[in-house]
This record gives sequence, C-alpha cells and structure tokens, in this order.
Amino acid sequence: MITLSFYLSELMGMYFDVKRKDFWPMFIHHVATVVLLFFAWKCHLFRIFMVALVLLDCSDVLLELSKIMIYLGHDKTSFVTFFTFVLVWIVTRLGYFPFWVVRSYAQDAPRILPFLREYFVYYIIMTFVSILVIVFCIWTIFILKVVNNVLFIDKPFSDSRSDSDDEL
Repeated sequence: MITLSFYLSELMGMYFDVKRKDFWPMFIHHVATVVLLFFAWKCHLFRIFMVALVLLDCSDVLLELSKIMIYLGHDKTSFVTFFTFVLVWIVTRLGYFPFWVVRSYAQDAPRILPFLREYFVYYIIMTFVSILVIVFCIWTIFILKVVNNVLFIDKPFSDSRSDSDDEL
C-alpha cells in the first residue's frame, strides 16, 4: 500500500514538475505500476509484484548514486557506478523481470490459482506487465545512447532529461 501511494503521488506530481523528454514513458510506467499494484493487491498476487518491485529498484539506487558522484565531481566513481547501473538495469529489467517475474505470473499463477484465467483481471495484468516491458526497452535505448555518447563520442555524463545549472 505504501508503494501504491508513492506511485500515485509520483503520477500526480509529474504535472507540476518540469516536463522531460521521457514524460510519456514515465507517465505510462506510473499508470501501469498503479494498475498492477491495485490488481495485485485485490487478487492476492502481491508477493509476485513485490519481488518485481525489489528487483527493479536495484538499478535505481545505482543511478542515483552515479548522479550524486557527478554532482560531487568524482568522475571515475560516477563512471564505475553508471556502468554498474547499466549492467544491473539490463540484467534485471530485460532479463529477470520478463523471463522470471512475467513468466511466473503467466504460467505459475494460473496453475496455483486455476480460477485466475476465468476472470478478465488476468488479461489486464498481462497487458500492463507487457506495457512495462516495452517501456523498459524504450528506456534501455535512452541509456544505451548515453553509453554511446560517453564511450565513443567522449561527451561527459549528463542527465539529458534534467535542467543544467547554467539555465537557472
């Protein structure tokens, strides 16, 4: 319930924050997460989705740490934490999430709860989980563009969605 309220507040707060390049993927992500958490709670499937949330939050910590290191001027540390973030992102969001969590819901949940496929909720959840996987693929493209810029074009790290201090 705490996570659900957090994502609801993030969803409402998006309209008062500066619009970023990834506004629509972020909006879709928050809506899908709210819908999934609601139905997971109502259908007693919250254990599967809590595993997913813990799994997906692993990379977020590394991203924030990398940003902090950039702001503090620790270039080598930010480089290491960013590339660790990229590795964890790809493993968790494009590996474990679709092939472990989604598979578990798609195959194991109906076997454990046979009545689940009889209700439309199963198909709603599968739709929104698939939407999340698509959003993760879109964000992975954004991340790989940053990796390309850092490795091959020698641009410094920056969050292309954020405002710079020079513009303030």
